[in-house]
Formats: sequence, structure tokens, C-alpha cells
Amino acid sequence: MLHRLTRSRRWSLSFLALLLVACGDDVAPLDDVDAAIPDAGAPIDARIPDDANDAPDARPRACTPGAVEACYEGPSGTRDVGACIAGTHTCAIDGSGFGPCTGQTLPSAEDCGTAIDDDCDGTTNESEAGCVCTPGTSTSCYGGPAGTEGVGACVAGTRACAADGRSYVEECVGQVQPTSETCENAIDDDCDGSVNEEGEGCACQPRSTRPCYAGPAGTEGVAACAAGTQECLLDGSGYGECIGDVLPEPETCANAIDDDCDGAINEEGDGCVCAPGSTSPCYTGPPGTQGVGVCSAGTQTCNELGTTYGACVGETSPAASESCGDGDDDDCDGVPDDGCGVSYTTVRPMLEALCGPCHTTGSASALNVRDYASTQIAAGSCAGLTQGACMMVRVQNGTMPRGGGCTGDPALDVGRPACLDADDQAALQAWITGGQLP
Repeated sequence: MLHRLTRSRRWSLSFLALLLVACGDDVAPLDDVDAAIPDAGAPIDARIPDDANDAPDARPRACTPGAVEACYEGPSGTRDVGACIAGTHTCAIDGSGFGPCTGQTLPSAEDCGTAIDDDCDGTTNESEAGCVCTPGTSTSCYGGPAGTEGVGACVAGTRACAADGRSYVEECVGQVQPTSETCENAIDDDCDGSVNEEGEGCACQPRSTRPCYAGPAGTEGVAACAAGTQECLLDGSGYGECIGDVLPEPETCANAIDDDCDGAINEEGDGCVCAPGSTSPCYTGPPGTQGVGVCSAGTQTCNELGTTYGACVGETSPAASESCGDGDDDDCDGVPDDGCGVSYTTVRPMLEALCGPCHTTGSASALNVRDYASTQIAAGSCAGLTQGACMMVRVQNGTMPRGGGCTGDPALDVGRPACLDADDQAALQAWITGGQLP
């Protein structure tokens, strides 16, 4: 016979259903309701007390006595976020329900002094909570002028977060700010991008260059001599070695270069004989003949290296023999036409210039002296002498040519064109006494 559920039984089931809805996952599923009630498996027609005065084992139960389950009473979405974690609660012995939730951590005000998300909103030490930084961390800091950080010696430092996380400490540790430039080191002390450009001990801009020349004054730029360059030292204290300058070297005639940079090539030095292009008198005839008779010096020109002179040009050296009849000392032995018979052709110019016109023109008072025969005729003005002999006496005593101021001594008559010189007298004497006919 089917028995209807009592009122108390219906109330217990309704209560359990409400608990299931309210507690969600924290209570047993509806399917487990009968399992939580000891008499859930009793026959359907078993007697169920109608009220609380029924037997103790017949009272309704909300959970299994002693059961432990997770619990969390914080706002939705905060469980297991940041510091927030669930706790546990235990079912009462009589199964009437769970006890208080213990061990849970609920959201609290954000503490900037920790590295924990205290309010469990997913953000740690957020600025909305007044937090500036996380204790134990630091930030970069620099107190120098704008544009100097990271230039030269200037570097940023660090500033530590305060213990409460709400500010940074004032001290900037490790920063280097600009100082006065000095050339005592190779550092950009004032952090302006230039090293040792000015300041104590500075002489020049590091790595700048300038021309330099260590040779004697006046030689730079002459011939091969040229300036070099020198670079300012890294500390700006001065310039380094002169590199690349070409200095004078001792002159040598091994080349056609102005080695000593004095503007002259091969004028002296090893192997040099003469200055290139220079000239010098020269004479290749026998000693003692230069300047005698027709013999005269020439000139020789130094070659382009200065190592020797070229051929002697323009000299007149002794002829192999006299050219008879020209009145010249061709063999340069001091005697014109020596070894030659003197002809009238040789002496006639002398007679016409010095002894005429009375002896050469046939005047009424004198005979013509035009050939050897005429010289042998007796002279009218020189007792016992021929005309030729008389002419010589008068030449030698200076009475001829007339009015010439001649003394007859060639040494005294030098420079007087009207007088006979020694060569003229010798030629005339040779003609008269030699017996040579025209």
C-alpha cells in the first residue's frame, strides 16, 4: 500500500533543495540528498516523524557530519587572485550545516610596502592606491644639465624605493655629473661631447692636426722638401711627432735633384765636379801656348748632373805649322810666320800704314819701296845704308812714321796703333834681310 509522505518529510526535502540552490558547489548535489539522510533508503511507506519531537535520528540533515569542504566569502572574482585564497569549513556533528570558514584570506587595503596584490584586483601596488614603487626596487636618476647624461664621464645613478613604497629616497647613488674640463686626463669631464678642448693643462684639441716642418728655415717647399702633419695628443697637452715631412739631405750628384733644398741642383757634394749648366774657361793646347799668337781659350759647360764638363768649345790651339804670309803666329811659339820666307804681301800693309806715303807712293823725294829690290837701293838720308836698312833705322829710332810719336821700342809703343809692334818689326826685318822676293 502506497503511503503518502508526511508533512515533515516534505519539509526536509524542500529545505535540502533550498540549501542546494544557496550553497552551489559547496553542498552535495540533489542526487545525493537521500544519501545525506539516514533513512533515505527506507521503504516509501516507512513512518517519518511529523515534527521536531520525533526521534533524533529522524531530524533533517544539511551535510554529512564531519565533512570538510572549501569555502570563500570574498567578493566574486577575487578568489585565488593576489593574496586571496579559499579556506575550509566543517559540517556539524548533527549534519545541520557547515561551521565557520577558516583559513581563507579575503581582500584588504593595498599595502605599498609589499610586493603582494593585497586587494586581489589583479594589480600590485597600483597608483590608485597611492603606491609609487615596490620596496627593494630602484629607478634611474640623474641631476645634471639636460643633454649631458651618457656623454663623456657623465652617467645616471639609481634611487631606491622607500620602505613604504609610496616614494623614492632622495639620494641618487652612483650618478656622475659634469665637472670642469681638464687636460690631466683623456676624459670629457664637462660632458659637452669634446675631450680636453679647454681647461687646465690644455694646449690643443685632442686628435686635431696641424702642419709641421723640422727642416731649416727657407727650405720648406723647395725641391722635394715638404711639410708633414702632427696630431694633438689624447690628453690635449701638446702635439705629437711630426709625420710625413721631407727634410733636406746632403747634396749628391748621383741624381738630378736638389737634395739639400737650397734651390741649386748638384752644386756640391758627393760625386759633384761642377754646378750643372755652369761654364768654365778651357784650353786643351800644350802648356805655355794659351794666349800666345792665335791660341786662345774656349769654354766648357757642366753636364746636368754636375759630374763633369763637356767638350771645350771655341778654343784655338796651335796649328801643326805656320800659315806663311798671314803674319800670324799660327803655331803659337811666339814667332809669327817662323820658318817662312816673308813676302812683300806680308809687309806691304806695314809699309803703307807706317812708312808711307814717302816710301810707298813714289814721291819725288824718295824711291818706292814696293819689293825686295827696291830695299837694296842706296838711301839718300842714311849714309851707307840701303833704303830698306834706312827704313828700319828710322822705325827703330822713332822718326817713322812721321808724327806718330813712336819711340821705336815696341815695349814703349804698346797701345799706339800708328807704331810698329814687335811682331811687325820682326816681319819687316825678316823681309829685308831674308832676300825674299814678292
